[in-house]
Amino acid sequence: MIQAPKPPFKNLLFIGILMLLFFTPLGKSLKVGVLRLISISPSIEKVENQQKITEYSGTITNENGLQIPFENYKNKPIIISFWATWCPSCIAEMPSLQKLYNDYKNSVSFLLITNDPKEKVQAFMQQKGYNMPVFYNENDLPSLLYSKSIPATFLIAPNGKIIIKKIGVANWNSEQVRATLNKIID
Repeated sequence: MIQAPKPPFKNLLFIGILMLLFFTPLGKSLKVGVLRLISISPSIEKVENQQKITEYSGTITNENGLQIPFENYKNKPIIISFWATWCPSCIAEMPSLQKLYNDYKNSVSFLLITNDPKEKVQAFMQQKGYNMPVFYNENDLPSLLYSKSIPATFLIAPNGKIIIKKIGVANWNSEQVRATLNKIID
């Protein structure tokens, strides 16, 4: 009788580590940590490539259920981030967005937009100690802000030009982003 060879211990260990990384909360924490370590400053769009929002259409809903016309943010610097509580890349960039918000909340409009349930978002924000404004149910926002992936974050100048468009994790608390914000703030 021929016996099948036993799989080497190393293969089983490797499979066990992969299962740990992909199927447990520890794996999510590890992914977030690694993403945070490797995140870099988002790139500034070349002037000739900067697209401009001309129609500030659509509405967003704030935490109190009030629908706010996107037009209210026209002629102001805006950082818009489309995100979710279940997204490791979104979670990884949140601390850098919070630090930026702490320093620029009086001169830049921060719009963190999600489709997650309100209760889940509130619990997440409270657990992490974030106090950035969260919005829900974006309706018919300008098509230039559409993305199939999250996080999708945009820095929009008061003149409507999209200076930064970043799909994926980034370090928003970088010197480059701060210098760019300082230039566009009155």
